[in-house]
Parts: sequence; structure tokens; C-alpha cells
Amino acid sequence: MKHNCDYYMDQYLSLDKGERLSVGLTLHLLLCPKCRSEVRALLKAERVLKKPLKIPVPIESDSITSVMKALDPSYNPQEHKVSFRQWIITGLFMILCVIILPILAIPVTEMIALLTYGMFALMIVVYCIAFIGSNLDFFIKKIETAKIK
Repeated sequence: MKHNCDYYMDQYLSLDKGERLSVGLTLHLLLCPKCRSEVRALLKAERVLKKPLKIPVPIESDSITSVMKALDPSYNPQEHKVSFRQWIITGLFMILCVIILPILAIPVTEMIALLTYGMFALMIVVYCIAFIGSNLDFFIKKIETAKIK
């Protein structure tokens, strides 16, 4: 059964990133210069789009906020913001509690001490998950800029 170029281009575009080409698609790309040049143009466009922007984008402008408010009237950029200072103070307080607890709880049984440390360990894990989850965009940007360098 003979397929046209549109069929093969649809097949190519439906592939996931890094997925292998089928034998039929590979054979068609080897034999069809038109499809081969389109695939090369797509790959070149992808490489160009991966590079960071060379033009400055003013983050201070209200253009992004106005676009978001037009898309979603309930959008509030200041919503759910917790400063890094509050995160650090809370983390230091939790560490201080873990350090001071054994000093204050000398006459406690071993089981109560174990349960208390387990509770603090769980609190620290939840704290770390909440910190990373609420600041995920910050960490993603740091990872992406590390990959570009």
C-alpha cells in the first residue's frame, strides 16, 4: 500500500521526542527529498527555539499580568506568596526544636522520645515537600539555567 507524503509527515509529527522512526518512515525520508528537507527545517527550528532569547524581556512591565487577567479574571500574582525569609525562619525553628528536645526531655521514656523524633522527622519531610512544591518554578529555572551553561 503506497502512502503519500502527508501520511509520512503526520506519522513523523506524531512521534514523541526521542522515539525511534519506523522502518517505513525512515525509508520514505531517505527516498523523498521534499519530506527530508521539511524534517531538517523542523529540527533546525527546534534547535533555534531551544536557545535562550537574545532580546531583553521586561519582567517589571504589567503586560504579563494584564494578559493573565484577560485569560483568567480571578488571577492574582501575589496570591499564596510566602517569602524566603519566612521559610528560613520556620526551618531554623524546626531544627532548633529537634536540638533542644533531648535537653528538655531527659526523664522521658524511650518510646515517647522515639515518637517525638518520628513526629519531628515527619514535620521536616512535610516542610521540605511544601517548600519545594511552592517554589517549584524557582527550582526549575535554576535547573534549566544550569543545563544551558
